Amino acid sequence: MSKVKYYVPAACWILMITILSLIPTNSLKKFSVDIISFDKLAHIFIYSVLSFLIAWGLQKTIKRKNLTLKTLGFIFVISIFYGIGMEIGQKLLSTGRYFEYYDIIANIIGSFIGLLFFIRKKQ
Repeated sequence: MSKVKYYVPAACWILMITILSLIPTNSLKKFSVDIISFDKLAHIFIYSVLSFLIAWGLQKTIKRKNLTLKTLGFIFVISIFYGIGMEIGQKLLSTGRYFEYYDIIANIIGSFIGLLFFIRKKQ
């Protein structure tokens, strides 16, 4: 369990995202093309935290001061694919939810910002 403990925050965060993304709700209204809405800011924040926690856990596990650009890119790709998967899951698995391209863009932006914060924290 020594190395696994560093992934617990990211795993808990992923579980929370999954539950919140897939729970059925009738209270959500379909948003118009309002790119800078609370919903998009929430996506940016959630995926920023996700990519940061994954990078933090990996950095703690390998016990290196800095992660390589290749590793950070891998984390970025994982975060993006997870975000796309959640959007597809919303369309296919739950009621009251829908697929939205702008959410994917917000997820990508958030993932990038989280990695930038991680890099800045290390300097």
